[in-house]
Amino acid sequence: PRVMLGEEGRRLSAAGDAIYVAGLGGRRASRYYLIRPGPVLARDSDRRTGRSSIYLGQARVASSGEPAMLTIEKSRREIRPGDYLLAIEESPQGRHD
Repeated sequence: PRVMLGEEGRRLSAAGDAIYVAGLGGRRASRYYLIRPGPVLARDSDRRTGRSSIYLGQARVASSGEPAMLTIEKSRREIRPGDYLLAIEESPQGRHD
């Protein structure tokens, strides 16, 4: 799932703002990490071994559908279109991993 836009067409969003997200259909999680692709990780200059992620914050589903609307609960950086979401798994005690 990816961020499409902020409420009222905003391109930058932060804690307390609503965002519209595409691709949440059929997912059960109610809370998500907001992340952005980071720099490419490489062992040497010839081989690409992966990519890091930049943690941006957390959001909660406010309304499902396509697009879904989420409310940003925490933000360390601005949230913008194209940022990704990663489901927050609930532990048996109801705490977040």
